[in-house]
Amino acid sequence: MRRVFLVLLVCGLLSLSGCVWGPEVPPPELEARLKVFTNEGSLMVTLDGSESVIPFPDATSITYLFGDGTEFEDAPITVTHEYEEPGCYTATLILKEDHPAKRGYRQDSDSVQFCLRLYSGEILLRWWISGSASGKGTEFLGNELVTFDAEATLHTAGLPLTFRWDIVGANVDYYHVSQDPVFSILLPCPPHTCNQPCPEPYEFEVKLQVWDSEGQRVSDSAVIRVRNPAC
Repeated sequence: MRRVFLVLLVCGLLSLSGCVWGPEVPPPELEARLKVFTNEGSLMVTLDGSESVIPFPDATSITYLFGDGTEFEDAPITVTHEYEEPGCYTATLILKEDHPAKRGYRQDSDSVQFCLRLYSGEILLRWWISGSASGKGTEFLGNELVTFDAEATLHTAGLPLTFRWDIVGANVDYYHVSQDPVFSILLPCPPHTCNQPCPEPYEFEVKLQVWDSEGQRVSDSAVIRVRNPAC
């Protein structure tokens, strides 16, 4: 009986001193995870560390290094920053945890490299589609010469432009790339024989992409229909 009492007394003293039986379950590791969001043609950037693993937020400080010689200490988990010049930068998120009662001092960081560009002007996209017999529109006759015309497209700074046309549909998967803004093509005609119902018109998706020598890119698309001229 006396031995049992001594064992219980020792266990009680160990509990009061902060010791427990069995292994302590450690908290998750501190882990910095950084995402950077940029906008084309802008020097404003969003840095987002919200996916980081931060076991003790109240004991963790957040610092952002923007890569341009500036930093933000005691920052919120998501910040925006405007750079003064275009170029390539490396942004860094630093997490510092100081929690003596749990794990002591821990630190982790994550970095992302990105590039920012400003354009000399903008691309004003203007285009249309016309048929040799049907004129401008979106419905044409089979075996009619169809012209895709973006000659009215211009660059406000006068930079040269490249045009890419993609035409997909009715077993056609065609693209055309050129600095010439106009090209023509014969699209297939839906088959039709006498005493048979007229077939449904073929549908084609037409996508136009235009880019300049600085890498600025714009696009647009349309759907056209091609029917059998006998219908």
